[in-house]
Amino acid sequence: MSRVRTLAVPVVAAFTLAGALAGAGGASAAETLRSTMTGKQEIPKGDLNGRGTARITTNRARGRVCFRIRLSRVGSVSAGHIHQEVRGKVGDVVVPFFDKPTRRPQGCTRGVKKSLIRAIERRPNRFYVNVHNKRHPGGAVRGQLRR
Repeated sequence: MSRVRTLAVPVVAAFTLAGALAGAGGASAAETLRSTMTGKQEIPKGDLNGRGTARITTNRARGRVCFRIRLSRVGSVSAGHIHQEVRGKVGDVVVPFFDKPTRRPQGCTRGVKKSLIRAIERRPNRFYVNVHNKRHPGGAVRGQLRR
């Protein structure tokens, strides 16, 4: 029994230390945000049959924002972005994702200011993701970011 106890103490201490070190790197930790997009949320109204989801992963230390967008009933999209504005209002593009036609948008944007990434992480509901297509050049579907 004493052998089991002496082995358990260092193992528990190692896991505790690893957890503390992982939590200490707040600025370098990636954060995942999500968005549920519809044409009804777009201003003016976008593709009313269109739907989508976006998974956004930020890495403040590297100035990188990665995205994976899945769409339904939207067809090929020509551009996608993160805009800064609350629900119901139109805002400026703050993070461009892509500007070439695709049906499965995904990738990473580099060179994003750390202060902007911090703002997105702190208050994701003040930002939204949208994509544009040929029929809806102003925006096909849109959705606010959330944790």
